[in-house]
Amino acid sequence: MASIDEYLLKELGIALPAPPENILKNRIFTTTIKEISGNRIDPAFHQIYFHRLVASLENSKYSKSKLGEHIAEINYGASFNNFYVGAGMPLLRIKDLRRNEIIVDEVVYLPESARTQLGNCFVNTNDFLISRSGTIGLVAIVPKEINGFAFGSFMIKFNLKVNTQVNREYLSYYLNCWLLAKLIERNKIGAIQGNITIPIIKSLPVVLPPIDKQKKIAEHISAIRKEAQQLKDKTKEELKKASEEIDEILLT
Repeated sequence: MASIDEYLLKELGIALPAPPENILKNRIFTTTIKEISGNRIDPAFHQIYFHRLVASLENSKYSKSKLGEHIAEINYGASFNNFYVGAGMPLLRIKDLRRNEIIVDEVVYLPESARTQLGNCFVNTNDFLISRSGTIGLVAIVPKEINGFAFGSFMIKFNLKVNTQVNREYLSYYLNCWLLAKLIERNKIGAIQGNITIPIIKSLPVVLPPIDKQKKIAEHISAIRKEAQQLKDKTKEELKKASEEIDEILLT
């Protein structure tokens, strides 16, 4: 799994700068009035290392654009009191969201009577969900199995324009890579519990190779993830088998 980011960035021609040594000299920097005019003024945002990360992305040979240029619709999740019931409308919470994956093993339910209060806070197949609080920037594509589920306020949903030249799986892998995670972290707002907003999501830079290249990258990463899952399942099976053998020894 650790090889995914390395592979993705290499295919995009992005060479990450070496992280600076944590010494006083590297923590002191200057900027210009022009740089901060009409922009954020907090020092963390303007760290030299962040500028180098952005430069490494800009140096990719492929075309660059803002994510918002490819989004058809985007909206925040529903905010409501926690009045869960045993059965009803399934609700996705932020704890169900992983990088490139949505887990619904512990899904909760809202009463059907709340449906009219939720407006557009329901997911459709192939929508994207992104976490806006907590572990910020987790992105996953909605599979058909959870089409129609409601989603909570700590997530943002968006979908792509019909004719945009973006492969969904590629975009999900790209948005979840280390470089984008750092840029999302840079742009978060709020001191105590940071979060991101719709304008921040729309402003994220996207490197877009030709669509065939995107598909090739997505297929290769999917194969890596499939292999990793197989190894994980095999490990669980071996551990279960070993546990049963130990129990048998102890009980005989």
